[in-house]
Amino acid sequence: MAIRAIAATPAVTAQAKVDGTDNALMQIEQGADVQLLSAIEATRRFEIVARADLPSIIKEQDLTQSGNVNVLDPQAARAFQLAGARYVATLTISNYQEVVERTELLNQFGTSKAERRTINLQAVLKIFDSTTGSLFRSTQVTLSESAVNEIMPGVEQKGVKTNVVLGAVAKKLASEVANAIADSLAPARVIGYTLGQITFNRSAESGVSTGQIYEVFVPGSAMIDPDTGEQLGAEEVHVGWA
Repeated sequence: MAIRAIAATPAVTAQAKVDGTDNALMQIEQGADVQLLSAIEATRRFEIVARADLPSIIKEQDLTQSGNVNVLDPQAARAFQLAGARYVATLTISNYQEVVERTELLNQFGTSKAERRTINLQAVLKIFDSTTGSLFRSTQVTLSESAVNEIMPGVEQKGVKTNVVLGAVAKKLASEVANAIADSLAPARVIGYTLGQITFNRSAESGVSTGQIYEVFVPGSAMIDPDTGEQLGAEEVHVGWA
């Protein structure tokens, strides 16, 4: 699978610049971009093919071909052998809003200042078949994260503590997108059943936590659209809850 760099739409970027939040948006884009590869790798479901970092790889291959590297060394990079990618995933931020609320709180020490910073974000994940160019799956990711900071009377603060919300949004965006990709290309499946207990191919890294309830299906016959001949997956026969 190939992952393209995360980017906001031109309209979202322009609005963020007008609002003075373009730097925060850029931090989220770049932070999520770096963490997304790690999050997808954590699912243990895909082989990731470098695309955003391809210039660094090409540079190493060119160095090998320059004559300055021992080409007989088995560790040397080989040109014209880059791995292919059956699917290409793109993530576009379609909506971004940053809301900052400030107030003053009276307490036993005097009047303190409080700030609440909230970031609302919507992004669209698209997965394309790299051979046909057709859209394989598309899904929307919606996030809302907040951070609160209170400055006590007499305290001088440098820096912005609520900036922590930028990292939280980037991490959550990467995690949810990785899980959406895994669910689209490698759906959760039961791989074991013993004495009424099932085991399925998901872990805490993929968003599974105690208390979640899952509906269990048995795949039935394949469904094909009679007009287009398109394969629509298989029938799903409900067998219970887990």
